[in-house]
Amino acid sequence: MLRRLMESSPLAFAVTSGNDHRMEYANPAFCREFDLGPDAGDGQLISDVIPFALRAELVALLDQAFKSESIVETVFRYSPPSLGVHLSCSAWRVQAERDGRQRLAIEIRNLIEVEVARLQQRAITERMVLSALREQELASNAEAARQRAGFLSDVSRRLGESLDEATTLRTTIDLALPRLAAWCVADTIDIDGAVRRVITAGPGQSERELARELEMCWTPSDQDPIALSGLAPGAPAILAQGGVDALAGDSGNVNQECRRLIEALGAGAMLTATLTVQNAVMGAVTFVRHVDGEAYTEADLQLAGAIAERSAMALSSARLYGDAQRFRAEAETANRAKMDFLRAMSHELRTPLNAIGGYVDLIDMGIRGPVTSEQRLDFTRIRSNQQHLVGLIGQVLDFAKIDSGRLEYLSEEVAITAVLAGAASMLQPLADKRRIAFTVDDCEADVVGLGDTEKVMQILLNLIGNAIKFTSTGGSVSIECAATGNLASVRVRDTGIGIPEASREGIFEPFGQVSPSLTKPNSGIGLGLSISRQLARGMGGDVTVESILGEGSCFTLTLPLAQAPTGLSE
Repeated sequence: MLRRLMESSPLAFAVTSGNDHRMEYANPAFCREFDLGPDAGDGQLISDVIPFALRAELVALLDQAFKSESIVETVFRYSPPSLGVHLSCSAWRVQAERDGRQRLAIEIRNLIEVEVARLQQRAITERMVLSALREQELASNAEAARQRAGFLSDVSRRLGESLDEATTLRTTIDLALPRLAAWCVADTIDIDGAVRRVITAGPGQSERELARELEMCWTPSDQDPIALSGLAPGAPAILAQGGVDALAGDSGNVNQECRRLIEALGAGAMLTATLTVQNAVMGAVTFVRHVDGEAYTEADLQLAGAIAERSAMALSSARLYGDAQRFRAEAETANRAKMDFLRAMSHELRTPLNAIGGYVDLIDMGIRGPVTSEQRLDFTRIRSNQQHLVGLIGQVLDFAKIDSGRLEYLSEEVAITAVLAGAASMLQPLADKRRIAFTVDDCEADVVGLGDTEKVMQILLNLIGNAIKFTSTGGSVSIECAATGNLASVRVRDTGIGIPEASREGIFEPFGQVSPSLTKPNSGIGLGLSISRQLARGMGGDVTVESILGEGSCFTLTLPLAQAPTGLSE
């Protein structure tokens, strides 16, 4: 039964064994989250199947859970190429089986996408309905069970309608009126540890007004018999059979006005149910009947527990959604500040660099006196490094524009052969200088893509320039293009150093490099490939790589194929 639930769950679940965390099981949602195959649970190390960006933090969490007796949780950033998200990961030890191996259960939740949160709510609602149906089958009175199941189904539906914490709390206590109580007191613990109290009565208008007045004057206190500080996870419990003193106790926060309002509402039989998620108390609801009302029964206790269970799950989901929204806002604010800083610094750095280039030109012209051949060689080196730095700053500015979404794209026909010819002529001297064979092969003249010609040129200059830079003297760089299906593609092959498999996606991340080093001549800052891929995707295409370490690489640029290639239209 548990396995079937995990198979159909929208949440990602997995089970590992041993302190080296070998995969024993991964449900379909887990495999989809990390692009794993159906054999993900066949004993492989979890560090071998989880994406590199997530690996270190997840293994550290599992190591902690392996030594802990309680649930271990964390929230971290995971950035696949197409989308960055926040993930919440929980891990806990499970009871050892006959083989004596210690196992961990893992649950992973996506906290950013609103649609994911809604699907979680829907899954919770379905589980609640199934729970109500099971309770219906076990009930001794078929009619009472049918009514109870219908009521709980309505509870589930209404609790699933909102991801707002305050609305969820109000809905929780409204649902209990008047079936379980004449009025309710709900206390919740906020993220900062503060206790919030909500009081609702029903259905009469006068009772609701009394409840609102009582809510304003009766603040939570540790002296309350219903105080959260004295509650622990567990089944609902009957507190007392009535009276102001039984409800308020010796709390100094209950003045004469509060006592008058409690008496006006009527303090009869009372029971309290905790709002518990994963053994942690998030709050409690105290149900209060009129003085002349009936005492609470075992069936009432069970119903109160069912409402509290569903309310706690809905409240937890609402808080997770609120956390996700807050994290997203904080991340966007931090990202904007970072981009503003990069743009400002890039502009500030360009001014002195341009001045350096200008003064070198003036001195080289002999303005300050005669110039020797050795000095001219030095000037050439200064210009080369100055131009290199200006190029790096240009990359930072391009990255800032792309990241802020301010970059605009033209949609025009791009003659691939013409753009390639221009890029090749610009880079041929570099290839000749490094004594690298540089050819453009098998390029069909009528291949026409759809995109922005200037940005296509920028991508090709970067891909070809990288190929020449990372190919040793005597090697070769070749280019070919073709039209396949509805795509135009350009492949840049080299016989260079190659790229390790673990680094092939990382090189497309901002500032990602195979062997980052600012001390290498003409080294970059790891933005060229990231910018190239984002530019390609902004035009509806992509940049991908295939590589064999030590033998070379092939970078492929794809663009949408134009409907009417140049030279073929009527």
